[in-house]
Amino acid sequence: MDAGNQRQPYFNDLLITGNFTPDAPTISGAPYAVGASSTAFSYQISASPSATSYNATGLPNGLSINSTTGLISGTPSATGTSSVSITATNAGGTSSPFALTIAVGNFADAAGNYGGNWTNGSNAGTGFGNWTLSSSNGTGGFGGTFLGNPANSEITGMGDPSFGLYANPTESGAFAAAERPLNTPLSQGQSLSFQWAIYWDSGAGNSTAGNKGFSLFTASGETLVINNSNSANITIESKTNNSTQTTDLQYGAAAMLWTFTQTTNSSVTITATPRGPGSVYTTSLPTSGEITAIRFYASNMQPGNNAQPYFNNFLITNGASPDPTYDTWASSYSLDPAVTTGPTAGAPTADPDSDSFTNQQEYAFGTNPTQATAGLLSSSTSGGNLTVTFIARKTGLTYNVQTTDNLSTTAFTNNASVTSSVENSPDQTGLPDINYERKQFTIVPSGSRNFYRVVASEQAPG
Repeated sequence: MDAGNQRQPYFNDLLITGNFTPDAPTISGAPYAVGASSTAFSYQISASPSATSYNATGLPNGLSINSTTGLISGTPSATGTSSVSITATNAGGTSSPFALTIAVGNFADAAGNYGGNWTNGSNAGTGFGNWTLSSSNGTGGFGGTFLGNPANSEITGMGDPSFGLYANPTESGAFAAAERPLNTPLSQGQSLSFQWAIYWDSGAGNSTAGNKGFSLFTASGETLVINNSNSANITIESKTNNSTQTTDLQYGAAAMLWTFTQTTNSSVTITATPRGPGSVYTTSLPTSGEITAIRFYASNMQPGNNAQPYFNNFLITNGASPDPTYDTWASSYSLDPAVTTGPTAGAPTADPDSDSFTNQQEYAFGTNPTQATAGLLSSSTSGGNLTVTFIARKTGLTYNVQTTDNLSTTAFTNNASVTSSVENSPDQTGLPDINYERKQFTIVPSGSRNFYRVVASEQAPG
């Protein structure tokens, strides 16, 4: 251009017009929540993209939803299990219904009941006998029990005060424990739930690793031990079948909810909901009878508040199914959930099509309970590897791959290496309905014989 300001071009106030509509929201979060009757309750709904309004149907008496913020809150007035359907809406539309189960029970005990005076023989809750507190300083160490604020140990999601233990430093022989019996043993279908939190591992001295955790007892003695030592991992030991499994759970800031459901008089289902949405660990183990007592312990831990374990908010529920949508599923096939035999038998253990798969199995793996099914799993081979495919419910059930090397003598246990590689199948066609998705995992031959199975378990409330 020729010189001079008059020849310079200018532009300003750019504007793009159009109708920008966001996607409809998708709700995420834990599908179960636990509350206590006559005790304040809250559950925050999460949706992405953000929603402008929320709705919930089927809430327990005493609870309501803030349609703007998505907070469910209030004070439940009675015990029981409620199936809640939640939706979120924005300019792009309304989300698919999100199934939330709210289990309301009676808090057997909480640290806030004690007024700061937790002592040997004290009892400020219901459903349990008196506490037995014991401790030892060892040689130059410190061990004891206390009520304190978990936030001092950088733990979140647990109330102030909570029950706590200290036993340090490593190599000192310091020890602390808190034990109490149940007034009556857990009966079949009943569940015991409580929060437990560890921010750091227990640490290790020159020769002795520290330990912290809790044990469950039957009339015959100690039957299950959940333990953390000198690593991030948490293990579960069964005294009944002399086995120990390393879980995929680790220490962290967020409090964990542990639930033990007495599925038979000699077995329990263990469910732990740790650090984030959808992160649920479930396993079933034999016991030497019905659960009669619980004991928390700590020994030879590394020093510092962050090593201290905390526990709180004991809850006993009466075993209502955490997935009441089963009844709806059975009814969709004209089956009656209350009938146990005949062509209309919809009870979970019934088999109306006589294909050797119960309704409960067909519900979990997405097959038709009124038409004989060849199998619940399918497989294919490629490059010498075996890929196993199965249909799974999106919410309400947890699926674990288990393995054993001997069907006669060795119990099935969760296979961490395979379970961690379970993923969505690229083929999502031909599913029963929107509540299901297809999963797959690949087995790489190891040169030894192994047997595999997929176990679908109900998630305990929490």
